[in-house]
Amino acid sequence: MAAGLVDRAVAIDENTALILAGTEDLGYKVIGSGNCWDIHQAGGAAVVSVRPAR
Repeated sequence: MAAGLVDRAVAIDENTALILAGTEDLGYKVIGSGNCWDIHQAGGAAVVSVRPAR
């Protein structure tokens, strides 16, 4: 993923915030008016999911 630099990454739209649940928890909440793209590695491939803000 990303030339082997990271195992997980996120990208967010303008007017959107990502709120982390905690340092040990990988969960997060998206607020605002946009989306968050969650990119992670699974079986040697990049998996992208979109989470809308609430």
